Amino acid sequence: MDQEKYNNLFQEADARLVEIIQEFYHSRSVLQNDQRVVRTRLLLSFSFLEITCSLYNAYLDLSLSNRALLEKWLKEYCLTNRNPTFKNHPYLNMMTENHLYKFRNSIVHAFGFPEPENGISITSPNDIETSSNIKKMDEGFKNLGHQVAFISADSLLQLFIDGFTLMHPEVFKDAINATQSDLEGLERIVKEFGRRGARSIPLDGHI
Repeated sequence: MDQEKYNNLFQEADARLVEIIQEFYHSRSVLQNDQRVVRTRLLLSFSFLEITCSLYNAYLDLSLSNRALLEKWLKEYCLTNRNPTFKNHPYLNMMTENHLYKFRNSIVHAFGFPEPENGISITSPNDIETSSNIKKMDEGFKNLGHQVAFISADSLLQLFIDGFTLMHPEVFKDAINATQSDLEGLERIVKEFGRRGARSIPLDGHI
């Protein structure tokens, strides 16, 4: 395995990922906890999911359909106690990968929330899920026979970021431990960036 080539691919792919993650963090800081853009913030979260899954798909050369890919990645890296957001969240343990996939579809395609699935509804509060207001609403819904998962946009994005953090060392390995297969996986990621990636072009200077 060509270690120099691997290191060059590693640096190029990781630098692009750093740019993307920084932009997501900046977007979150701009939108903050504005209740007027809750669905936009959810859309941002699912966009991060899509990017991460595309890289996962390319690295392993899975050639999976969108649904199979997202559900596989969610199950592997998000709906697990290895993911700190999932482990510590009061409602995410009610979710399956199917719940989150349908949640994604509803936001992306209809800018709305999914219908109840297996008796569980999803809503996105503009507050931390452990607040007294949420607890009161939860109790009220339960008294009416409804199960509701309260998942904020910030928690959803953090769930996906933590999932990416779990995946990162499995993709970006030290060259000493990397194999030819790992090199080929990074090549596919770099090609994916080249095929689908976008970078801003500053227009305030001379071209």
